[in-house]
Amino acid sequence: MTTAGAAGVSAADDRSRPPLGVLLCDDNALLLEALTEVVGAQPGLEVVGTARDG
Repeated sequence: MTTAGAAGVSAADDRSRPPLGVLLCDDNALLLEALTEVVGAQPGLEVVGTARDG
């Protein structure tokens, strides 16, 4: 028996799914860099791009 995660998805289901692409936007370069590192380190998430303006 597997236990469900916070979203009701078992750990085995998470491994079979492709990562969710995330686009990060902020005009503060330091914050954008920090967010890129933090989000990119999360399992199941992938930073696919960043923008500083626009």
